[in-house]
Amino acid sequence: YTQGDGSLNARTFLGFLLQAQAQALAALYITSNVYGHKHTSRTGDPGSMRSDAFVVYSAIMMVQVPVVLMASHTVTAINQIAIWGTAALYWLAMLAYCAFPEGDQYYVMQRLLEGPAFFL
Repeated sequence: YTQGDGSLNARTFLGFLLQAQAQALAALYITSNVYGHKHTSRTGDPGSMRSDAFVVYSAIMMVQVPVVLMASHTVTAINQIAIWGTAALYWLAMLAYCAFPEGDQYYVMQRLLEGPAFFL
């Protein structure tokens, strides 16, 4: 769904909403398959929230790369480098971050979202 003629009509808007819903369901599906077994005990351990946040962010990255490829009208070599380079850079940054023992890789999103500056 694109704005080919520049107008945002109801059909285009509904298409964007349905595409966002499908992306959210795909990220939820990936996350629940990776860490769904942890929530059977219902202990309420906040540590599981940290690990889930990392997996959810990774799932969002895995969903967004194909979506950007499908939504692009023209995919050039520069587009390919930018799209796949973003995913590779994310994974390399996470590997580098995990290399430090004092770094808690599961705490990334919780640290990012706790400050009000993130939402501004």
